[in-house]
Amino acid sequence: MALTHWQAGHRQVLVSHKPGAITVSLTESELVTYDLAGRFLGAYDHGTNIRRGLDNTFQKRWRVGAQDGQHLRQSNLTAPEANTYLEGLRVRVAGLLEDQAAAQSHPATAQALKRAVGFTYDRLVTDAATFTGLYGHIPILPPDQYRALVVQATDGCSYNRCTFCTLYRDKTYQVRSAEDFRRHLEAVLGFMGRGLSYRISLFLGDANAIAIPTPRLVEIMHILHDTALLRPILERGGIHAFLDIYTGMHKSAADYRRLHALGLRRVSLGVESGSEALLSYVQKPVTRQDMVSVMTNLKNGGLAVVVIFMVGLGGSTYRDVHLTESAALVETLPLSKGDVIYLSQFTPDPQAPYRPLAAESGLQDMTSDEISRETKRWKGVLEGRIAVKGVKVAPYSFQRFIY
Repeated sequence: MALTHWQAGHRQVLVSHKPGAITVSLTESELVTYDLAGRFLGAYDHGTNIRRGLDNTFQKRWRVGAQDGQHLRQSNLTAPEANTYLEGLRVRVAGLLEDQAAAQSHPATAQALKRAVGFTYDRLVTDAATFTGLYGHIPILPPDQYRALVVQATDGCSYNRCTFCTLYRDKTYQVRSAEDFRRHLEAVLGFMGRGLSYRISLFLGDANAIAIPTPRLVEIMHILHDTALLRPILERGGIHAFLDIYTGMHKSAADYRRLHALGLRRVSLGVESGSEALLSYVQKPVTRQDMVSVMTNLKNGGLAVVVIFMVGLGGSTYRDVHLTESAALVETLPLSKGDVIYLSQFTPDPQAPYRPLAAESGLQDMTSDEISRETKRWKGVLEGRIAVKGVKVAPYSFQRFIY
């Protein structure tokens, strides 16, 4: 990381040059970050964070006090609010360039600031339209992959019938041909431009890319390795993907070993629960033995795993059995150092089939505060059940995800 001291009036502005972004300290308590193409990534000011997704979502987060500690709140800026906010930042960053002597002394910093100033709000709107044309939308990633470069070997979800999920209901599942994947990859790289350096790994989307037959998946991974612009990303963070249990059953440890040799590092599995009764209730057709079998093959293939549980699923009706049987499942999984368990806090989507089915069966949803407390309970219980050091248990909220 390189630092530039940039004089602005009576104070010095610090510009931090990182491998994938620049961060400008506009005041002692206000930081703003841009990728190397000049896209606004986010800002921090007096305890408030504002982040931008490539679809031009501007998300504001802040903490409020409460009797049981600090609570994180969030909202999205409206388009006029985002426009006003961004243009205000642009004027202030442009002001730094008025010092011609400083600009000439620090040409790399000056060029980076000029690219940031050049990304007007209207240009970001156009940029977001290009992104939508490439991806449709990216509904979710594992938290450790929020800075991954997503390339879509598939569109949608191969199952897409879990009653709680609407993330892929607007997509028809399909596997891209090798030629279509090459075109998609070329378009993604052209879109990212200098911003590619912000990405620290590669995520093979959409919901279940590892379901692709192994010979075809090997062909896709060879395309990735043959793409020169991707080599720094592949060397830095490798390849990651989602996998569901039911299609994971169709691959052997030898298949996973072959994919691992081609750079696949970690696979994320939406287990949701160790309770077969709850899984049946939400129409997820897997057993605990299926989960153990798939994860054993993944681990024997040399891969790390992410296990995702959905805290609050099944409401208060399933509260205790959900945790008890999930903890029992964790004890049987072949987890090792570097694996992660994420505790996703469940919020029913109003459009999901889960809502009317829950009402019909008399299921009582848990409140957000109840789920927060339940998440702490889960974390304590699961950490007590894991015998292997180095397996992380962490909560996350997918509602806060933007790409």
